[in-house]
Amino acid sequence: MTKILVIDDDPRICLFFASLLKDLGYSCETAHTLGQGRDLSLACSFDLVFLDLELPDGNGLDLLPELNQSPFGA
Repeated sequence: MTKILVIDDDPRICLFFASLLKDLGYSCETAHTLGQGRDLSLACSFDLVFLDLELPDGNGLDLLPELNQSPFGA
């Protein structure tokens, strides 16, 4: 099953994507900060990440190199 991670500080956006993706048959996890997203990406393998740019603890683009270098990223 395809696993998707949604990282966005707006709970409504996370809920929308999680509900939509689950209805479409995908596994979906959500995070509201870069730190939460980083922790989830290190704990699980994700096939796709929806990543907000403006998060409370930094710019989402700063997490991209880490996502690509994670054991599951490449």
